[in-house]
Amino acid sequence: MKAGAFDACLDFDARMFIDPAMLATSKCPELKGARSEIVVHFNKVITLLEKSKTANDKLWRAAEGLLAFPEVRELCIGYATSSTSGSGIGKGNAGRLVAGAKEIMDAGVSEPEIFELAPLFEDGIGPDRISDMIGGLLADRLARFTVRICKELKIPCKANYTTKNGEYSVPVNPQNSRALLMVPHEILRELPLAFDKYTIGDVCLHNKAVRESLNETIGKGWKVRQLSKQALREVFLNNPDALRELIDKYRNTPMLPYDFDKDPASVIRWAWVQHVVDAVPLILAKSKRWTLDDVHAIALKICNHFARILRDNGVNELLFVNGKPRPERYAQKFFLAVADLYCTANDLDISPESNAGRGPVDFKVSAGANAKCVVELKLSKNSKLIPGYERQLPAYAISEKATRSIYLVINLGRRSDRAPMKRLREAVSHAVPPKPDLVVAEAKLRESASKL
Repeated sequence: MKAGAFDACLDFDARMFIDPAMLATSKCPELKGARSEIVVHFNKVITLLEKSKTANDKLWRAAEGLLAFPEVRELCIGYATSSTSGSGIGKGNAGRLVAGAKEIMDAGVSEPEIFELAPLFEDGIGPDRISDMIGGLLADRLARFTVRICKELKIPCKANYTTKNGEYSVPVNPQNSRALLMVPHEILRELPLAFDKYTIGDVCLHNKAVRESLNETIGKGWKVRQLSKQALREVFLNNPDALRELIDKYRNTPMLPYDFDKDPASVIRWAWVQHVVDAVPLILAKSKRWTLDDVHAIALKICNHFARILRDNGVNELLFVNGKPRPERYAQKFFLAVADLYCTANDLDISPESNAGRGPVDFKVSAGANAKCVVELKLSKNSKLIPGYERQLPAYAISEKATRSIYLVINLGRRSDRAPMKRLREAVSHAVPPKPDLVVAEAKLRESASKL
């Protein structure tokens, strides 16, 4: 990291993406002029679309070709959790980008930044996809950066990495025997946890200027998170001046790189969690014909295993910042991401379904219409801890048409939470069957050995 390169995990992607807005302030010599190069590329797409007469004509297809990029697997950033192999931007997504851009251009906005802001408007397009595109465009620059850093740090380079413009000797990734590229940490920003990767709120929250401009445009009566991408696109198609203002703020507001030292989004520590998941495997039974009992057993096993790694493997530390608990929404997203890792590791045909706190339930495992189990997660500090069990979760189960439910409580171990936790256990003991299962995950922070 001191050399200016991101210290990536080599066996799966780190939750980072290349933010093109950061290129303008980069001090990396290999990235000098990179921002202008990106703008020129997007302007070529715009020129082709301006001259295109009909959808899918020769110029339209040429524009699609300029936006289609595979993921640069050699960078080890993105969303892949069991490897470094992601999706990139294929023909389908390139087509959506072109069609969406043409619609915006017809409304009178032809700025190259519309492609960088596409995660706000286009379904299936998130910041990781745009990062794949930028990584592909900067492949030669990143290869030269890698060669320089390796020379400075005396890292052996025994792999060949070939681009359209040349061939470079770079390190070998020992996990997959592929070439390894480095990326300057000053142009990286964090990706949200799994399940939220394509939502408007999380896409724009990393950019304060974009967030504030959206809030001003939409008005105080609405929240950005409440709008679909299609709805937000309609806002700007009907009000192109607002989109121009958004682009202007995006273009001219200085951006700060991710603080890797403090790691506020636990991006670095998340890699450790993935290693914990690998080191503490959970074997989940598979079935060709899922029953309600099967689904309920899997959901319960995931919850209990989550509680175990919180208690025994130090993962609970990620739920706190400077000794203070993170918001409950973070805990929900964290649980969902861990649950997804275990489902992926077991190659399950069923998977968690959730809106991570935006919908009626925090977590749902389902297989068909009649086999559903819902999970509601609460922190022990939640003022609605008891009503959550007695009224909220049963109501959610009814709305989801689920006959099984689990109440997952993360006990933060604070003195003020002791009485509510005692009342919760009493409520569980007096509940009338069928009642939700209670799983308590103990997450109290332990003092380090040096302080004992």
